[in-house]
Amino acid sequence: VASPKCGLSIILFDEIEKAAPSMNRLLLGVLDRGSLRLGDNASVNFEKTIIFMTSNLGAREMMREITPDFGFQAAGATATREEMKEKLQNIGLAAVRRRFSPEFVNRIDHVVTYEPLTAKSFAAITDHEIDRLQNHVDARMGHRAFVIDAPWSTRQWLMEKGTSSEYGARELKRTIHRHLTQPLASLVAKRQVAAGGRVRIDVSPAGDSLCLRAIGFGEPPMPAAPTVLLVDDNAELLRFMAHATTECRWDPLPARNVTEARKQFAKRETHAAILDIGVSEGAGLLLAAELRDVWPDARIVLTCDVEPSNEVLEICDDHDFELVKKPFLTSELLDFLRDRVIAVRSDI
Repeated sequence: VASPKCGLSIILFDEIEKAAPSMNRLLLGVLDRGSLRLGDNASVNFEKTIIFMTSNLGAREMMREITPDFGFQAAGATATREEMKEKLQNIGLAAVRRRFSPEFVNRIDHVVTYEPLTAKSFAAITDHEIDRLQNHVDARMGHRAFVIDAPWSTRQWLMEKGTSSEYGARELKRTIHRHLTQPLASLVAKRQVAAGGRVRIDVSPAGDSLCLRAIGFGEPPMPAAPTVLLVDDNAELLRFMAHATTECRWDPLPARNVTEARKQFAKRETHAAILDIGVSEGAGLLLAAELRDVWPDARIVLTCDVEPSNEVLEICDDHDFELVKKPFLTSELLDFLRDRVIAVRSDI
């Protein structure tokens, strides 16, 4: 890839380990001297060229490291993110050194080892693919275009069907095409969608398919992002958490007391919550139990200013409440919740 507006050129060799040995020998001179001598004695200058080479070397060993079948890790011992990153880097470099000669490896400036996709990444990819489908509808249908109303439960269903820890999001595009694009095309062909209208996509009661229906103009759209209830009597902290939640593509439901919180989760499905135990004179723990009764699948994190008592710890353990002591990083807390709210199956 080259552009007249930039002096740099980019060359990509995808899956370089599948190239013939002659290609690797050819690249030795390019990576060393920045030039290539052709058969007619002409010279090609590579001095202003960035060369990328991708490879799947070590992928199987990395997968066994991430999801071990036996040993201490399979029994429950887990490595930290930094430890796992270092292990994957070492596995990748070892595989590269086994496949390529030392003089070839020494001419590579930097090796980047890709980490497995997280739940946050899967959610972002799913949103991106649905946005692409919406843009395609707008571009192809013009004034007859319609809005795709895909709520959070539908997007989670697509993630469960189209992603896995082993293959990543490779199947997601085909899953969206099979369960979303083709049924939408069928509705358009049958003229069942009005121009400027909306098509609601919901998960079937059995949970094995998607149901598409054209809806009227008066029905409000469903939220396309998971909702998180934020309860804290500190107005500044509450405003900051709401902003950080929006930046992470969550839908915040802020409340400064128990009464406001009850109104919020009574009218909106709540996927997660960050509750201050001390809100409304210590009613946060009771509020968490009420929220769990209304939305049993909600993931709840309780925050506290002081060391919790043994009674509080026992209640949190019995109800599967996470407990975090202030101060905390909101972004890390939201990532922690996202990994638990988004359930991506690994057996697909």
